[in-house]
Amino acid sequence: MGPSVYFGVTGNNTAMGLATLAGGLAAVFLHLDKFKYFKAASFEAQLQDKIQEADITIQKIRELMKPLIIFTFHQITHSGSLGGRDQLRNLFEDICKLTEELDLGGDLEIQAKKYEHLRLLALEWYNKIYAPAPNSTLSQNHLDLRRELIDLFPPDKGWPCPKPDMIKNIFQKNKAPFTEAQKEALGHYASLLEKHPELLKK
Repeated sequence: MGPSVYFGVTGNNTAMGLATLAGGLAAVFLHLDKFKYFKAASFEAQLQDKIQEADITIQKIRELMKPLIIFTFHQITHSGSLGGRDQLRNLFEDICKLTEELDLGGDLEIQAKKYEHLRLLALEWYNKIYAPAPNSTLSQNHLDLRRELIDLFPPDKGWPCPKPDMIKNIFQKNKAPFTEAQKEALGHYASLLEKHPELLKK
């Protein structure tokens, strides 16, 4: 139901309806082994008989869901700043779970859209690691630090995300202590890489 909520919030009623239908169908057909009757809106349908009559298959559900999943990943990624948007992050996780349940995790198009979102999120936390404190004067050490960190993970190149230890080494090399905000950003960055190690490989 994640996509339908998102499309409803953004006013895309057509996509919301398709997402609701597809999500419901996916939930039903992925759990056929767990129940025989589907109860909703005061009716009962014998699923096994209906499936045979309509010749609906899991593959058809995947085909219906794939473009919705790709579109939702794209919309989440390009919805502006990701920092602090817990609702969008939760939606992203829901879509990831749905992708795995539908056995679409290996689809290259879906992988590319998912990676695009994750890399942008990693880059946002990374930028906060070397962001100066408000109203602070940048020393030469801090300028050198920023330059090295930007060179390590340039935003316009598809390089893999640097490991947290590499970032710490640059701070130590420039004798730059971490501020509390930088520690927090590094913690979020490290957690993201731990949860999605593919960011270290591409």
